[in-house]
This record gives sequence, C-alpha cells and structure tokens, in this order.
Amino acid sequence: MLGPVDFLAVEFPDGRMTGDGLRMPAELVARGTIAVRDLEFVVKAKDGTAARVALEDIPQIEPVDVSSWAGAFSGILDEA
Repeated sequence: MLGPVDFLAVEFPDGRMTGDGLRMPAELVARGTIAVRDLEFVVKAKDGTAARVALEDIPQIEPVDVSSWAGAFSGILDEA
C-alpha cells in the first residue's frame, strides 16, 4: 500500500486539455480511494508566466467530469 500523495501535477501537452490525465484520479475519487483536498489549475504562457484558472472557467474536460472537485480548498496550497 502506498502512503498519502502530497501533490499530483497533470500537464496537458501543447495546451490541449483532455481528460486522459485526470481519468484515473477521477475514478479513484469516485471509489472513495482518494480525496481531493486542494485543486488548482494553472496555465503557463509562452513567456513563462503562470496564472491560476478557476475550475468553473474551464470547459468540460471530456470524458472526465471534475465538477465535484469544485471548492476543494484546504488552505495547504499557497503561492510557493
């Protein structure tokens, strides 16, 4: 058995957001195997600057529904 996951980063190559990288975490959440405590989407511009994006501002990520993760905020994630 594995211990707790401190964080999981999912990259969407070429800026194409697909559900492939989120499928397994979504299934584990649905089964009650893991819980999402904090969730942030960050976009990185070509010049290297990064900005947060609210979950509600992200189009549906087919075929994964992450709407149940809305509001996942424990205060653990910060600017660092």
